[in-house]
Parts: sequence; structure tokens; C-alpha cells
Amino acid sequence: SSNQMINLADVVDKYGSGELNFTCKQNIILPNIQDKKLVLKHLEDIGFSLQVSRLQWSSQACASFFCGKTKSPHAKQIVKEIVEYLESNYTKKLLDEAKFAIYTSGCRNNCCSNLLSEIGLRGSLRKNEKGELEQNYDILLQSNCKEELGLGHVIEKVVPAEEIKKKLKALLKNYFKNRKLNEELNQFLKRHTIE
Repeated sequence: SSNQMINLADVVDKYGSGELNFTCKQNIILPNIQDKKLVLKHLEDIGFSLQVSRLQWSSQACASFFCGKTKSPHAKQIVKEIVEYLESNYTKKLLDEAKFAIYTSGCRNNCCSNLLSEIGLRGSLRKNEKGELEQNYDILLQSNCKEELGLGHVIEKVVPAEEIKKKLKALLKNYFKNRKLNEELNQFLKRHTIE
């Protein structure tokens, strides 16, 4: 939020060099921090907790509400809901062991490189039975496809936004049940074909 950004700017002015850097993965770097413990406490106070799952910090979404090509729930809303849902169903330890991210684009423009994460969501608008436009997402997973290893492949198309978190919960349930020792989600997915 704008308040968080103002507070973050205050933190780096007070405890660092007044500089913030942003990465291409939407992360924030606070360079030249003198008192790490104090800064971590301030970050916690303004809503940047580091006590949450890796999933919360590694997942990203485009600002699909900004371009007008999507309907609610927009990409950022979807990712937030999914992460909260998965965190309420799995422990931080399990989610961190899986080492995965969710990249979500609200439309076909792929502003958020959904082909590059373990789980990608690509949005589209479709008419429902009533003839109204609704937000849907294709689910992409990295799988063992001989060409383009490492890129996401569509495993299910046109999934209504409200169903995605349940489908991802089922995927993770299968992964946690059938993974090999110390196997990350990426490795598990690449061990299986799209089918």
C-alpha cells in the first residue's frame, strides 16, 4: 500500500542510506542497513513479516486491474487468496520445503512470466452460462515434456477463479504424499508427464 511504501522509505532513511532497490521479481532490497534486528522489527510492524512462508515472498502477479483487460478477482487478488488458503492448509515448513512460486498474469499478455514458475496462472475472460464475462485462469505446471524443459505447460484450461485454490491444494496433497525424500515441487513435476 502507499502507507507501507512511505513507512518503508522512512525505515531506509533512518536505518540505511535512504535507498530502495526493486528486483525484476518484485522484491525489495534495502541496502546499507546498519541495525538488522531493529529494521526487521520495523518491517514486521508495517506488514512485511519474514515469519511467513517462502511462497508469500516468491509468488507474484501482474497489476491486471490497472490495464482493464480483466475482471475481479484480479491477478493480485487471486495470488493473495491462494497463498492465504495454502498457508491455512499446510504448515510453513511443508510449503518452504516444496520451494515453489506462483506467477499469475490476468490476461494473455503474460506480464508476469507465468511460464517460468513451478505453477503459472494465465487469465482470460469467458462468458458464463448467463452470458456474463467472468475471470478464468489456465493452470500451467512445469512438467516432463521433452521440448522446452523448464517451461510451464497448460494442464487445465479455463478454470473459474474461485476453483483454482482447491485444485492447487489437491496438487500439493498429491505432491506431499508421493514425493521422494527432499524432492522439491519442481523436481516432482518434472518427474511426471503433462498427463
